[in-house]
Amino acid sequence: MKFAIPVCGESLSTVCDFCDTWILIETMPQGPHTREVLDLRRLGFIERIEMLKRKNVSILLCGAISKALENRIRADGIEIIPYLRGKTE
Repeated sequence: MKFAIPVCGESLSTVCDFCDTWILIETMPQGPHTREVLDLRRLGFIERIEMLKRKNVSILLCGAISKALENRIRADGIEIIPYLRGKTE
């Protein structure tokens, strides 16, 4: 399963829509996981959603998210767990 987490420093970003750095984490059944840091500064909303789909992200863990972005991501089959906060680890 692959998760996407918008981050700011070492913490989950408070607002997903404006976050330029996301971490992708893929969990493995045998235990270890992979981690990839993405720089999204040059991508708009649609391009970010397309990237999530290309990377086969299943779940987006985030803080606040606009209804428009949430609806579009959910329409593409990605589950969203919003209103989280804290350290990414």
